[in-house]
Amino acid sequence: MAELPHVGCFEHVLNLAVHKCLAVPEGSALIGKFRKLVSVLKSSALKKTALQDAEKELLEPVDEATKRVSAEKSSTISLLLPTMERFVKRDFMPKQVDSSMLVKAKDAIQNDLLKRYNKKEEQNLLI
Repeated sequence: MAELPHVGCFEHVLNLAVHKCLAVPEGSALIGKFRKLVSVLKSSALKKTALQDAEKELLEPVDEATKRVSAEKSSTISLLLPTMERFVKRDFMPKQVDSSMLVKAKDAIQNDLLKRYNKKEEQNLLI
């Protein structure tokens, strides 16, 4: 019997993609600014809400997919390709209203996800 190909952990793939987002030059500079803003945000409910909304928009698809895959008693690999396709074609497609930082973050996540699960053996197993 042929040996099955190794298919990487989906949660790990998502984690790697989010880290690519943080590696965008504006993203790493923004992290430093975020730390300074945290103290200001704690004192302003309006600013805190705006930040939470932006964070939710960017990370909600990742959070939703993680919960869906984790909620399965025995998660199947059949969820991987449809979820990846949804991320690439819908959730992380830049929108006209996105800031340049958000566009770059979405591009970084999208580009990283496009590199995953591309081997023919993985594709055959995941279909």
